[in-house]
Amino acid sequence: MLKIKEIVIGMVKELSYMSILVAVLLIMTNLI
Repeated sequence: MLKIKEIVIGMVKELSYMSILVAVLLIMTNLI
């Protein structure tokens, strides 16, 4: 069970990082 929780937390962190990167890219493209 603990391993599953760690995997889920890791996936959530990766998804949040990806969403932040996508948002930054969208902002950059809008500014140009």
